[in-house]
Amino acid sequence: ESLRAKATAGRGRALAEAGWDTKGLSTRLNPRTLFNRNARNANIAAMREARMGVLGAKGLEGLSVWENNKSNDNTLLAHVDGDFAQQKLRKAQADAADESKTEEERADARTQISTWQQAISAASLLPQDNASKLAAAQRLFATGYQMEDGEEGYNRMASIVAKYTGNTLHWEKDEEGNSHIHGVEPGTNNGAYVNNMNLAQFSEKNAGRFDLAGLNNGQKFDLKEGLDKAPPYVLGTQAKPTVFKAAPKEYMGKDIGNEVNEIKAPSVIGKEEYDKKIQTAMTNLREAIESGKAQPERLIEWHDKLMSARGGAQGSNLDQMNTQIDVIRRAAGIDANGNVVQPAPGVAQDATQLRFTQGIKSNMDRYRALPPEGAINDAANQQGGGGNQGGNV
Repeated sequence: ESLRAKATAGRGRALAEAGWDTKGLSTRLNPRTLFNRNARNANIAAMREARMGVLGAKGLEGLSVWENNKSNDNTLLAHVDGDFAQQKLRKAQADAADESKTEEERADARTQISTWQQAISAASLLPQDNASKLAAAQRLFATGYQMEDGEEGYNRMASIVAKYTGNTLHWEKDEEGNSHIHGVEPGTNNGAYVNNMNLAQFSEKNAGRFDLAGLNNGQKFDLKEGLDKAPPYVLGTQAKPTVFKAAPKEYMGKDIGNEVNEIKAPSVIGKEEYDKKIQTAMTNLREAIESGKAQPERLIEWHDKLMSARGGAQGSNLDQMNTQIDVIRRAAGIDANGNVVQPAPGVAQDATQLRFTQGIKSNMDRYRALPPEGAINDAANQQGGGGNQGGNV
C-alpha cells in the first residue's frame, strides 16, 4: 500500500467514525431531529457507537502486518498503549544490563528486548485512528495478557476503552485519599464506553482474567464481583496466575499482598525458608487485622474460595493458593489439621481475632482438604521437630 492510499483510507475512516460522511450527514440533518438538539445528539452518538467497531475491524482487515500480528499480544499492546510497551522495553533493557541478575535472567531480558522492539515496529505500521485501535484493544483483551493484576490492570483497560471511545474517566477518592475509577464523565459517547467495557470484561473473563471481570458497564473495579463469576473448579483450573496475585493485595493489603506474592513454593526455596517467610507474613497479617487494615470477613470469604477452588489447580496457581491458605490459617491460629492452637500473646481474647479464627476453622472443617505444602513444617513442629518458633500457628 502507498502512503497516499493509507492516508486517504485513514481520513475516510476518521470522517465516517465521527459521522461526517454521506450517511453521517443524513443522520445529522434528519428532519425529525434537526431542531431537537437532545434527540439529534442521541442519534449521532448511537451512529458513532454502532460504526466504531465495524470501521475499526474494516480498517485492519486484509493488512498483512495485521494478519501476521493480530494474535500477538505484544504487538496489540504496542498499538493501543505505546507508552506501556516502551516501559516494558526499558525494563527489559535495564534487566539485561543488571549484573546482579543471573545469566539466565539476563538472556531472557535480551529476548524480551528483541520481542518488544519488533512489536513496537509492527504496531507503527498499523492504522492509527481510534476505531482501528479500539478493534485492536478488544483483540488484546480477548488474550487475557498484558493488563496488570487487579485494580491496576482494570484501570489500564478502562483508560484504553475511554480514550478510543472519546470519553473521560471519572475518578473518586476513598476515605484514605486513594483515587478509583467510577465510570466516565457525562457525554454523548458514554454508550460506546459502556458497551465496549462490557465486551472487554466479558473477553477478559473468558480468558481467565476474573480479576478484571467485575461490575458490568465499566462502573468501577470490584474483585469479589469478578471472582464470583467463576465457579470454584473454573477458578482453580482456568484462572490466569494474575488473578491469584490480585487477591492477596485486595484482601490482605497491598504491602502484605506483595510480600505473599513473592513467596516461592517449598519445593523451590526449601521448607525452612518457606516457613520463615510464611511466619513473617502471618505476623504482619495479624497486625493488619488488629489495626483494621485487613477485614476478617473478607479473609474468611477468600479462604473459603481458595479451599473450594484448589482441587483441580496445578502449577503456579496451586503454589499461590497453598501459600495464601497457609498464611491465612496460621494468622487465624489454626494448625494444618484444622485445630485451634494457642495464638500470640494478647490475641486470644480479642473478639475480632476470635471471629476470624472461628471462620477459618469452619472453612477447614467443611472441606477437610489436604493441607498445603507448607503445612509439612507444621507437622514436624508438632512432632517435636525443629523449625521457627510459632511455626505451627
